[in-house]
Amino acid sequence: MPLTSSSPLLSIVMPSYNHGKYLQKRLDSLLQEMGEEDELIIVDDASTDNSREITLLYAQKDPRIQVILQDKNQGYCKAVQVGLTQAHGTYLFLPAVDDVCFAGALKKTLAALQKHPQAVLCCSDFCSSLERESKPPVLGSQPLLKQVCNTLYLSPQQVSEAIRKQDFLIPGHTSVIKRETFIKYGGLNELFGPHMDWFTMHEIALNEGVLYLPEPLFLMRFHGKNYSSTGDINQYQRAIFKFLQQPIAKKTKKLFLQSKLMRIYTENQFLWVCLRPIHWCFLFNGFSYILFKFFQKVFRSLPLKWRKIIKSLLGMHYVPPEINFTIDQL
Repeated sequence: MPLTSSSPLLSIVMPSYNHGKYLQKRLDSLLQEMGEEDELIIVDDASTDNSREITLLYAQKDPRIQVILQDKNQGYCKAVQVGLTQAHGTYLFLPAVDDVCFAGALKKTLAALQKHPQAVLCCSDFCSSLERESKPPVLGSQPLLKQVCNTLYLSPQQVSEAIRKQDFLIPGHTSVIKRETFIKYGGLNELFGPHMDWFTMHEIALNEGVLYLPEPLFLMRFHGKNYSSTGDINQYQRAIFKFLQQPIAKKTKKLFLQSKLMRIYTENQFLWVCLRPIHWCFLFNGFSYILFKFFQKVFRSLPLKWRKIIKSLLGMHYVPPEINFTIDQL
């Protein structure tokens, strides 16, 4: 349904595919955060459950909601692109259907952005929920930056330093960004799969800076059917490495190297990177950290008995005398 002639402050573009189980709670949490002129654009990507019925019912009751029904499933990135063509807000938010906004989340974020006009991007802490069948969810939260108590604007240089020294990250599911800036940087790249928002938000933050709210304002659910858990993670991470070698990404590659942002991906793709000299710039970018993490992962994959042996040999852990072994038992 059309909005009034006033330009909305916030456009929410939300792809939806077979998440009817979470949809009603998600819509309720978003609508209570929206102003009268804001817009919620739901792109149903050919859902086969009751998602369409729920979104259409809500749209009939609230003129701020616009529903776009796709006849064919085209994936998250294409759904965002379709919704973006209908967005008019100054700021843009791209929520997942299966996540939740806590009370005041978007209102606090927008207020902070308006108070800091130099900021084009704002993110906050979040809670995570590990949901398991027939068991209560496991909740957790950890601040993105330590020893920060108040809203903090970080310049591009400070963002780079925070990533390098504290592994600071920009969670896409808590990020509200200026729509024009999002478009300027090319939006999302579907070749990166579930890492596409990670790439875009960090590219923007390293170029433009970021506003950080040290408060958990959003809940991210992990339930095994998240979009972030789909596809081949190796394929998507390697696509980022390949993209950064292209001339068009020369500046972004430099910023990623300076901040050592790719450390975690280099750790995950350690052997693949080692066999491809073109990517060695990432290998030697924080090499000791990457090497340590790689061998730590290998160590943790070993049987407990072997780990105790290695710790004992390295003087890392005392092995009680009663635990005996022979070479044949290794």
